[in-house]
Amino acid sequence: MKQRRQMILSVVPPFYDNELYVGAIIKHLNSALKRFHTPPQIIIVSYHGIPLSYQSNGDPYGFQCKYTTKLLRQKWQTSHCDLITTFQSKFGPGEWLKPYTEDTVIELTKRGVKRIMVIAPGFFSDCIETIEELELRLAELFRYFHL
Repeated sequence: MKQRRQMILSVVPPFYDNELYVGAIIKHLNSALKRFHTPPQIIIVSYHGIPLSYQSNGDPYGFQCKYTTKLLRQKWQTSHCDLITTFQSKFGPGEWLKPYTEDTVIELTKRGVKRIMVIAPGFFSDCIETIEELELRLAELFRYFHL
């Protein structure tokens, strides 16, 4: 008899508050900032969004994202810019976790902010969607509203 292949599934426990995870983000952030002559005025910490109904039904994801940003802010200890949490990749009908990354970039540029850095700590491996969304479309949006 032919057997069907079975997937092996491993569930990783939440690591949003893990010191090694937060430390790795700070290490990469510091490394990236060394490439700039002038530091950003603000750093957007963008996470993949989820429908607001998930949170209303008890999903802790939004809290976990905000807590990660809080830990980054506490442990990074910089005074030259602030970190703010946003959510990206909204699609379909209904409300999603806010503030939306795109709306935040538009608002910041309208307020005269000229140097924004965006990091996406929830994407710890290559993700073409995120590269396209943040690196290409968001940069285009920033340039459009900045001109």
